[in-house]
Amino acid sequence: MRFKVEAEAIHSNKGKIIYINRDTCIPGNHASEREIIELKEDGIFDYIINNNGTLKDLFNNINKIC
Repeated sequence: MRFKVEAEAIHSNKGKIIYINRDTCIPGNHASEREIIELKEDGIFDYIINNNGTLKDLFNNINKIC
């Protein structure tokens, strides 16, 4: 999911949207990356996972949601 219209389609079909954040990743200047930041600020994501640990930590955090 990259754009608001895609997020709206997911939610209209009763889907959930997960944002995976990693502190060391810096968004680029592409339109989709700018829009993701706006969507995060607007609170459109159903879940936000901070991915600053190991791959196992990420999987465990995803499993908590499921």
